[in-house]
Amino acid sequence: MRTDTGRSARAGFALPLALFGLIVVTVLVNGIWSTARVNGMAAKNREDATQALSLAESGVDHALSLLRGPLRDTTVGRLLLGADGLEGTEDDGLLVGYELPEGDAIADTGVVLGRGRYKVSLVDDPADGDGDPLTDSNLRVLVRCTGRTRS
Repeated sequence: MRTDTGRSARAGFALPLALFGLIVVTVLVNGIWSTARVNGMAAKNREDATQALSLAESGVDHALSLLRGPLRDTTVGRLLLGADGLEGTEDDGLLVGYELPEGDAIADTGVVLGRGRYKVSLVDDPADGDGDPLTDSNLRVLVRCTGRTRS
């Protein structure tokens, strides 16, 4: 019986080394792919946030144009109660009615603009101190605008 002492020390070394190399490459590729995927999702979120902010700013511009234009003589209390002047109805705080043209009004469903929509509502200033969200005592209201993208 003959033994080969030079070969026995390295026998079977190539297969574990190749498997270890494949595992290292797989982990690296998986890490790179995961990082790219997360970066792509973060970029999409930033884009959506920027678009939503732009939509909300469009809502502010639209509301201010109505408040400085056709609604400039409307009292703050009336704006909080809505065009019907009644408390607890669907138009409270909305810029609908008031004999506004349909294209100028901002309904509770919002206004579609580009790839999203904005909604606007008027709310009583919380620093008012009267505790009634539909009654104003300091001649200040907040224009609450939200923008939403379709994605």
